[in-house]
Amino acid sequence: MDNDQATDKSRRLIFISHATPQDNDFTAWLGARFPAGYEVWSDLTQLVGGEVFWKDIEEAIRKHSVKFLSVLSPVAPEKRGFMKELSVADAVEATAGLGDFIIPLRLKDIPFSELPIQIHNKNAIDFMCGWHLGLARLLEKLEKDGTPRRTGDVESSLTDWTKRFLHLGEGVEKEDEQVVSNWLAIESLPPTIRTMQFSLTPRALPT
Repeated sequence: MDNDQATDKSRRLIFISHATPQDNDFTAWLGARFPAGYEVWSDLTQLVGGEVFWKDIEEAIRKHSVKFLSVLSPVAPEKRGFMKELSVADAVEATAGLGDFIIPLRLKDIPFSELPIQIHNKNAIDFMCGWHLGLARLLEKLEKDGTPRRTGDVESSLTDWTKRFLHLGEGVEKEDEQVVSNWLAIESLPPTIRTMQFSLTPRALPT
């Protein structure tokens, strides 16, 4: 096996680049809805704490990503981190021979004149008419391009993701917790309780 083939097989990640924290909700939603088998990378799910921040991101883009999803919103081009990731991805697309490596995702309305130069000539997948509609188009694009998926146990891959992202399996913590309730204590009962009963028919209602 030559080096090029080894490099291609090492590229399995779908990298999601977004503006933090403005587009975090969308990125978390998107990352959770990829079918099992796709290996998705974003700083929300992979940077747990203590890592060398930019080293990990750059390595993920340069060596392991097969697709780079660039989430476009009006604030994104103003974010230095977003632009640095896009610059690295543009260099990878130019040198690694990866077709359609960068895929823009149009999350919100952004003027064409404000689009980063690296994606001026690319067709963006529109998420503005519905996130579910954009997701369907994105998955169709990934399938068309033959984006690799892990072919192991689907249930196991879902379990691995939920444990990592939702922090399941970390054990139960025992601690006191304050309970807030709208129940009011009755200090004493009244000497007399009166009840009333009435009924209405449709004819008795005012028109």
